[in-house]
Amino acid sequence: MVNKSDNFFMPAIPDGVQPPSNVLPWQRWGSYGGISNPSSTFKTSDHLVLADNLDLLKILPDSFVDLAYIDPPFSTGVRRESPKGDTGPMGYEDSFESVEEFVEWISPRIRGLWRILNDRGSLVIHLDHRAVHYIRVWCDREFGVSHWENEIIWHYTGGGRSSKRFSRKHDVLIWYSKSRRRIFNIDAVREPYSPTSGYAKSGIVSKTGKKYLPHPDGTPVDDVWDIPIINPLANERAGYPTQKPLKLIERIVEALSEPDALVCDIFSGSGTTAHACRLHGRNFLCCDCNPDAVGVALERLYESDLYLKPTAVISNGLYRMSVHENADSNRIARRILSEGLRRNENSPVELFSPLWRKNGKANPPGPLSKIDMILRTRA
Repeated sequence: MVNKSDNFFMPAIPDGVQPPSNVLPWQRWGSYGGISNPSSTFKTSDHLVLADNLDLLKILPDSFVDLAYIDPPFSTGVRRESPKGDTGPMGYEDSFESVEEFVEWISPRIRGLWRILNDRGSLVIHLDHRAVHYIRVWCDREFGVSHWENEIIWHYTGGGRSSKRFSRKHDVLIWYSKSRRRIFNIDAVREPYSPTSGYAKSGIVSKTGKKYLPHPDGTPVDDVWDIPIINPLANERAGYPTQKPLKLIERIVEALSEPDALVCDIFSGSGTTAHACRLHGRNFLCCDCNPDAVGVALERLYESDLYLKPTAVISNGLYRMSVHENADSNRIARRILSEGLRRNENSPVELFSPLWRKNGKANPPGPLSKIDMILRTRA
């Protein structure tokens, strides 16, 4: 039973599954309490998770997610840092010894996402030229070629141009569906006709004399998407490395899910998936191991006036707290910090605000300064 005055509690853990990290007394794992039906909880509220996504996948139920999108590291061989430098959020490591090591690292995560997808669900994996062909071959073998739907080319401009080869200006998104019953809403993502299109002006007439009129919402998009990268001065730019345009994720969310669907992104980064879900009436389950990523996502929701819907924040210890329902969560967090340090010296707890602000800069007014507090457990 969950104590209503304390919003920190654990999801119920399946038999035989071990906690991914040391459990402190107030985390109430398993027999200490928790959610009796985690799938319904995830389906009716939004969640940001600060954890290794493989730990999270271990406790999620089967077949309850409608859409999974991931934009993982690309195996670039370098650490990705914020374009804002030291004043921006902390970046992430993207170095692997070989592409084989990358495939070995990401394959259990892809397999876990496939398990939690329902029969109408889709999996979209966003990569570039370095590893996408390896992952596509792996997915074909793992899931079957019949589940492959599209190879989507995201073409963009901007940045430098090569004089030694054709400039590399595209990423690849591979789409696999769980079954033939998968959701696909092409009408939700139509694009306006070209102003010079004769078809858009008057339609066409076939050889049989049948007339085809243009669709009022525009033309269906194909598998090459021309969407600009985020302009350095754009309002949506959050300073997180490799942030993807909102329009790109909106297209995926709208086309491959329905309102009230649950969308999962276990490489959440700057929180663009969460943002797109809030804008289009979907619930999200987003995860990242970088605390600054969770902070950026929360701040984007706050600054876009999208934070009003209840959101749970789950730490490395996989406990959750409501972001806006608990007016005194700061006091509770400090109490738990004190109890955790006193009861288990080997598992210290760090209390921090989910922002990258440095040099004593104050948090912005509103929910982020008062109740968007996260606890992080370190073994």
